[in-house]
Amino acid sequence: MKAEIRKHIGKNEGDWVEVVLYHEDSPVEITRRTDALPGKRAGALDAFMEYTEGEKKAVIGHIYSARTEETKVRRIAETLSRLKGARRN
Repeated sequence: MKAEIRKHIGKNEGDWVEVVLYHEDSPVEITRRTDALPGKRAGALDAFMEYTEGEKKAVIGHIYSARTEETKVRRIAETLSRLKGARRN
């Protein structure tokens, strides 16, 4: 465990901690407003909406797990590039 986290929870190196994991089952809610998107991005949204709930959560989780806004922006741009024209059959 990182020193920063240990300090925050009052633990020292080598101390035991109990970790409880919870199943994340909240739905991914994406508003489908293609009228607000330019043409190419609307196609990316269409492709994204065809993903399974698990795939959507993975993409969104990857974007929001970034530590800086700059990284989030880069990940969003990369995701849009991957989705552009990548419609599933």
